[in-house]
Amino acid sequence: MSIIDNTVDKELIDLVDSLFGQAADSGEDHRSIWGTLSELGLARLTGDESSGGSGAGWGEAAALLSGAAAKGVPVPYVETDLLAGWLLEQAGLPVDDRPRTVAIVDADGRGHRVAWAREVSSIVVVQAKEDGWAVSDVPAESVEIVDHPALGREPRAGIRVDVAKLDQAESGSLSDAQFAVHQLRGALARSLQTVAALETAADLAKEYVVTRHQFGRPLAKFQSVQNLIVDAVAEATLARSAVDEALYEAIETGLEGPDSVFRVAVAKSVVGRAASVVVRNTHQALGAIGTTEEHSLHKFTNAALTWRSEFGSIRVWEEALGAAAGAGSVDDVWAMVVGAGPVTAPAVGR
Repeated sequence: MSIIDNTVDKELIDLVDSLFGQAADSGEDHRSIWGTLSELGLARLTGDESSGGSGAGWGEAAALLSGAAAKGVPVPYVETDLLAGWLLEQAGLPVDDRPRTVAIVDADGRGHRVAWAREVSSIVVVQAKEDGWAVSDVPAESVEIVDHPALGREPRAGIRVDVAKLDQAESGSLSDAQFAVHQLRGALARSLQTVAALETAADLAKEYVVTRHQFGRPLAKFQSVQNLIVDAVAEATLARSAVDEALYEAIETGLEGPDSVFRVAVAKSVVGRAASVVVRNTHQALGAIGTTEEHSLHKFTNAALTWRSEFGSIRVWEEALGAAAGAGSVDDVWAMVVGAGPVTAPAVGR
């Protein structure tokens, strides 16, 4: 059981489960799913009510994005609401419930591995400036797609925007502190998605080894197979605990508290390492069928591996934890472990 079950209205959880369950069974297109989310007031679930949002919090957002990830339904909710919508509100720019994504671009206007870049209506472009970060809401048709990497079912693409035109567009600005919170939001959202996918992968593997027979008995009767499943479930459970701690921090402080970086760093580290074990063990348990269209396992494992690498790799976040530990005394390290302590957010992007 997750903190989501204890903090979010059960009616919303049931609605999300039903909505994405039906979408998964029918193979519904993400555009149709997005239309349903908009009709239900879920597309901008955490948006400010003054700008047309529903005014919900991190708990409700976690229920929605986890529900989609657990059912294997690709939809740009995280990008639109938790990232792009939040950035536009922080920068004082208008926002609506059209699907959006975020691209952090360099001085030449290039952004890499931008989620849903080819599918959204608008791209919120963020560019570093001397005194902070410039934010512009750019129509998708004004952005050039320069490559189309295929990473699972959620599309990613490299983009290029005309920097000269970007400078002339209506824009807002963010401070370095606000940008750091944006990165924490992305890291936590990806951790929530990853752990939900890992839990489903472990459940699929458990079901398969119980029902699949080999040499006259279920695969689950073989000790080596049992070990694979037990380790996968244990890692997914540990990852859920770490993510719950970070989610509680988000609910309480909006990821602006003194412990926020620590909690998110631990979540990213634990989830990332759990992904290696869960993906390896579940595919070993299922064998070749886990990579075919006949079975859905690969949809969840591919998604988990994609998500865990975004908004900072395992190494980036663990180096931040290591630097914080190495900078203090033994007492400081223990205080960091049991009470969070000071950890500086790494400079991570997509």
